[in-house]
Amino acid sequence: MKINSFPYEVLAPILFGIGAFFLVIGPFALDPNNIAWLTTGDDIAQHYLGAVFYRYGPWTMPVGLNPNFGIEISSSIVFSDSIPIMAFLLKTFSSWLGEPFQYFGIWILICFFLQAVLAWMLIGLFCKDNLTRIFGAGLFVFSPPMLYRFGAHTSLASHFLILAALYLVLRQENKNRIFLWMLILGLSSLTAFYLFVMVMGLWLANILDKSIISKLLSIKQAIVEVSIIFSILLFLFWQAGYFAIEPASSVEWGFGFFRMNLLAIFNPMGWSYLIDSLYLNPNTYEYEGFNYLGLGIIVLLLLVLWKKGFPTKLIFRGCKNYPFFCICLLGFTLFSLTHQIGIGPLNINLEIPDSLYTSASVLRASGRLFWPVWYVLVLVIIRAALSSFSQREAMGILILVLVIQIADTSVKWLPMRHQFMANKSNQFQSPLTNIFWKSVPEHYQQIIRRPIEGWPIDWQILASYAGANRMATDSVYLARVNYKKLQPLNIAFLNTIENENLDSNSLYVVSNTLAVPILEKINKERDLFARIDNQNVLAPGWLKCADCNVVDTNLHITKLAPRFFKGEKITFSSAFPKNDLVLTYGWWGWPEDWGIWAVGNDAIMNLLIPSDNPNKLIVYVRAFVSPTHPIQNLELFVNDVLINKYSFNLAEHNRIEFPISAEMKKQGYLSIRFHFLNPIQPIAIGLGNDSRALAVGLETAQFE
Repeated sequence: MKINSFPYEVLAPILFGIGAFFLVIGPFALDPNNIAWLTTGDDIAQHYLGAVFYRYGPWTMPVGLNPNFGIEISSSIVFSDSIPIMAFLLKTFSSWLGEPFQYFGIWILICFFLQAVLAWMLIGLFCKDNLTRIFGAGLFVFSPPMLYRFGAHTSLASHFLILAALYLVLRQENKNRIFLWMLILGLSSLTAFYLFVMVMGLWLANILDKSIISKLLSIKQAIVEVSIIFSILLFLFWQAGYFAIEPASSVEWGFGFFRMNLLAIFNPMGWSYLIDSLYLNPNTYEYEGFNYLGLGIIVLLLLVLWKKGFPTKLIFRGCKNYPFFCICLLGFTLFSLTHQIGIGPLNINLEIPDSLYTSASVLRASGRLFWPVWYVLVLVIIRAALSSFSQREAMGILILVLVIQIADTSVKWLPMRHQFMANKSNQFQSPLTNIFWKSVPEHYQQIIRRPIEGWPIDWQILASYAGANRMATDSVYLARVNYKKLQPLNIAFLNTIENENLDSNSLYVVSNTLAVPILEKINKERDLFARIDNQNVLAPGWLKCADCNVVDTNLHITKLAPRFFKGEKITFSSAFPKNDLVLTYGWWGWPEDWGIWAVGNDAIMNLLIPSDNPNKLIVYVRAFVSPTHPIQNLELFVNDVLINKYSFNLAEHNRIEFPISAEMKKQGYLSIRFHFLNPIQPIAIGLGNDSRALAVGLETAQFE
C-alpha cells in the first residue's frame, strides 16, 4: 500500500487517537453501565446526574429544560454541563438504552480521536509527510490542558472544536465555509459555553481577515454569513436552555480568581517528573489557568531556539496575513491573565470598573481562554522545527519529543487511568442504607432540601438517590443559579412549617441549623422528624401512614436535640461531646479543655428554651486577641434580630447576656448567630501555623 493512499490517511490519526485513549483512560469508561468513575467528584457527578434527570424528565419547550433537577431553581441541561448534544440523543433513544446509561466515556473516546485527526489536518496545512504529521499530532493529543480535564470536566476536554476552528481560520479556500463554521459553532454551543466563546472569537476574526485583508470574502457575503449563523445560533441557544436564567440574576463573581499566571506555560503544577511546580499566590485559583506546554514541547522549543533562534519571520508573516486572528489571540491572552496579573507568586492588581468586573465574571474561569493560543503556540513551534531541520531530522526529533511528552505527563495521567480502572459498578454506593429509604418513593414524588443552596456540600447523596428512584429534587449543584430565588424559598419554608402546610408529596431534608427551629413548629403526632443515615428527614404524614416503616424512636430529633434546664451550666469543652444540633454552623474547630473556637465570619448556636421559664441567657466567650490584634468585634443576632454589638479585648471570660423576650419564648428556641467583624489567622500575626480565621470561642452558657 502506498504511503499516501486514502485508507492510511484516514485511519492513521484515528488509530493513534484511539490508542491514546486506551493508554490514558482504559476500556472501562466505554461501558455505558459503568458509573463508578462518575461519582468521584462534585463536577463529574453533576454532569452525569444532570443527564440522568434530563433523560427521565418530561419533554419541554425549549427542549433543553431540566425541571426535575433543581425543581424551584432548575434551569436546563446546559447548566449541569452534561454535554447537551449527547443528552438530547440519550433522551430521544432512551427506551432502547440500558439502565443505567452513561455516554461520557464514549465522548472521551471521540475527543481523543478527533483531537488526533484535526491536529493531523492542521499540520497538513504546511507539511505533506504523513508520518511527520502523525508524530506532530501526538503532541496535540498529549496536551496537558486537555488531559487535565478528563475525569472532572468532560465537556471542557472537547479541544478538537478549537482545532477545527483553527483549521478553518488557517486554510486558504472558502469551500463550504458557512456550513463548516455553523457545524463547529453549533456543536460547541451544545458542548460547552467556554469552548463556544473561543470558537466564536476565532470565527469573527476569520470573517474580518477574509473580508478586509485577503478580500476572499465580499462584505455582502460576510453580512449574509453572519446573519445566517447568528440566526441559527440564537435558535440553538433558546432550545438548549441558555436563556433559562438571566445572567444578572446569578450574581457573577470570580474574574481574576480563576486566572492564568504569566508563567503558566512553564509551570507543570504536578504534571512533570523533572520540572518542579512554581509557588503561586494562595489567594487565587490558578488551576483553571493550567496551560503547561509539557516537557516534550519545551524541549522542541529549545531545539528550535538553539538551531535558528526565535521564529520572528514566521510570526511576523502570520500577523501580516491574519491580523484580526492575531488580535483575537491577544485578546484571549489578556482576558485569561485578567486585571489580577500573576507572575509566579507575585500579584499586580489593576483597578477596573465594577460593571466591567461583573460582565467579565460571566466567564470567571478566564484562564481557560488561553487554550486557542496554546494550540497556536504548539503549531508555530512545530512549523519552526520543520523549517529548521531536514525532514529526516525533524521526524526523529518529533518522535523523541513525543516520547518525552508522553512519559513525563504520565506522572498525572497514570493516576487518572487508575481512577478510571479501579472501580466498575452500575450503581452509586449510597450511604442511605436504612430500610426507611426503600419505601420513600412509594409515598413521595420529590425531595426538598432546606435551606436551599447553590452548592450544598453533600448534594449528590440525595441527588443520586432521587435520580435512581425517578424523583425530582432541589439537592443539586448547577454551574449557574438564580440566587435571587434562594432566600425567599428558605423564608417561605419556615412559614410553611408554622402553618402546617407541608406538601404531602415531598420528603424534606433539612440542615442542622434548621433542626431545632423546626422541632418547635412541626406536628409531632403526624410528621416524622428523625436523623436517618446522617440526614435530618422531615416526612409529612409518616407517623399516620399504615404501611410506612417504623423508624426507631432513638433516631427522632426530639431525642437527639438536648434540652437544658434553668441554672444548668452548659459547657463546650473537650470533656463534653460536640452536638451538631446545638453548634450547627461555623464551629469547625476541635473542642479544647476550655471550649471551642468559631472559625470564619459567622457561627450559629441553637438552643431550646427550657420549660421552667428562664428570663435571660448568659454566655461566656474567649476572644482571640494579641498585642497586634487587640480587639475582636462582633454582632449578635437572635432569631434573625440584631440584639447587640460587642467589642472584646480580654482573652478569657468575656460575658454576653441578653433577655429572653416573650416573642422568643413563643417561638420556643434561640437561634444565636455570631457575626465576627475582624477575625484573624494566628499564622498571619506570627502565632504558630494555625490558618483558621479566629475571633471568639465558646466557654460556657447558662439560662437564668
